[in-house]
Amino acid sequence: MPGDAEAVTRSGHGRRAYPGLRGPWYPRPMKLAKHGFMVAALASLLGCGSKAKGPEGPGSGSGSAVEAPPATQDVTMDLDVVKLQGVTFRVEAFGRPPNMMLVGEKNNKQSIDKLRAAYAKATGPAKESAAQVLATKLYTQSRKESDEAKKKAALDDSRAVLAEARTAAAGKAEDTTLRMMGALALVAGDCNGLADAFGELVQRFPATPTANSERAWLGFCQLRTNKNAEALATVTGVTPDAADPELAYVTAWAKLRAGDGAGAVAGITAAAKGWKADGSRAQVARDLLVILARGGAPADQAVAAISEFFAGKPPVATLFNLHNAYAFTGRWADAIAVLEAIITTQPEQITKNDLPKFRGLEAQYAMRSLDADKAAGFLEQSVAAYQACGDKCTEAELNDGYGNVKNNAVFVHVLYQTSLDERFYAPAKRIYALYQGLPNRPDAAEVTRNVTQLEQVKTNSKPGTGTHDKSIISPLIARHAEEVKGCYEAVLAGDGALSGALGLTIEVDAAGKVTGATSTPPGGKEGLAKVAACATDAARSWVLPMRGTKGTTRITAKYELSPAPTK
Repeated sequence: MPGDAEAVTRSGHGRRAYPGLRGPWYPRPMKLAKHGFMVAALASLLGCGSKAKGPEGPGSGSGSAVEAPPATQDVTMDLDVVKLQGVTFRVEAFGRPPNMMLVGEKNNKQSIDKLRAAYAKATGPAKESAAQVLATKLYTQSRKESDEAKKKAALDDSRAVLAEARTAAAGKAEDTTLRMMGALALVAGDCNGLADAFGELVQRFPATPTANSERAWLGFCQLRTNKNAEALATVTGVTPDAADPELAYVTAWAKLRAGDGAGAVAGITAAAKGWKADGSRAQVARDLLVILARGGAPADQAVAAISEFFAGKPPVATLFNLHNAYAFTGRWADAIAVLEAIITTQPEQITKNDLPKFRGLEAQYAMRSLDADKAAGFLEQSVAAYQACGDKCTEAELNDGYGNVKNNAVFVHVLYQTSLDERFYAPAKRIYALYQGLPNRPDAAEVTRNVTQLEQVKTNSKPGTGTHDKSIISPLIARHAEEVKGCYEAVLAGDGALSGALGLTIEVDAAGKVTGATSTPPGGKEGLAKVAACATDAARSWVLPMRGTKGTTRITAKYELSPAPTK
């Protein structure tokens, strides 16, 4: 909730489900000197209350329309490099090692030395059985040791005995031996060892009662060691089923890392539905949010899955984190839909000082899609909620919230003045009027001057004028950084060391529509080329203001991609 309301699922390294909560990324304040504006641009849209200075007065020239450019004018702009650090999420819902069959543990009074001697003398099939009994005794001894060095030595000895027996069996080791080897490997923290033993176990004994569990653990360790192709092969042919939640969980992550969003959503939904281990429900809840958002589930489906996981009573904080998960992938409409679900279904759970902040966030996301009319409506709801807040809202919260209204008004004003896109005139006027209706605002005179200048622009504007200006286009493109980061993180999940430079060049027509997108490197199926393919697809849906002057705007955005430091 805000201050949790600036929360997002971005930390995937720690053991807690959501160890750090923060708000979405925004660009720095922007100065539009040539148009006489000092605007806090998109950074202000979160409602942080920073002051946005409007037009400086008729004498400055800022109230007049931009000078008419030639009838046709192409515009080219290179934007500054944006550094993006991608986060990968650790697969961690599996806690305890799989149950290990202990052979000969009960009533076994023989010493380790006698069992070792019996193992040395045994031959044929009896030797493997003797190895299982000795390994059990050594493992039991390791659990009793308080000295860590002795504990490790006994565990290593147990593993070595089984490894020797497996080698002697020449590809025909018993399933019990393989099962014990895998479980002991995990006790020792050796996921590669488990994968080696369980790989053979799953291949040779696919129909045992514990086969699905062993397949799940095999896939889990393959994922933990970034053997993503092997993990995907392990779950090939699996239909996610709530009756086998661990296998469904592994399937979800293997599919997500392979870029199969629908398969990942199906897997995590089945896993959440059938999950029984209370000790790891927090991790499953985290992964449910992450995979639903990154896998492409629509908001209503995601909310339903989370509600079912929490037996029909999803915590507001969890749903809020779902909204943040959508925001971090640039899915603004879904982020709004989740906030609306919270507001409409659990109004009693939202505090009076949180509701107006929710509405402010909705306005911010609407502006990400340049839907200024919708943003104005959310801002009106935000102001109404602040006015109903009473003493539950502090003076600082009111100033932040009302400052957000002014910042939006100035920003939409700037969009209109630079582009002369008529879609922004009425919303700018509407949001200014909303702010002017607030009592005792110290900058009321300034806002009145802004409104006057907005009307001067409207009156003095000429058909065929208005352009795309770098100082306003730059932050508009910067707002899509989360979408580019989402593309990067989707590939980073399967290649944790991936880094490098990405360039996007888009062509935009006078209607503000992206008509072409290319990348450096060119789009492809692996590595940075795969990131580029995803990013260019995303860029084709971006929206910019219309411009009155005919022509093409060519914009090159540059990104420096690197993995975030492991926490």
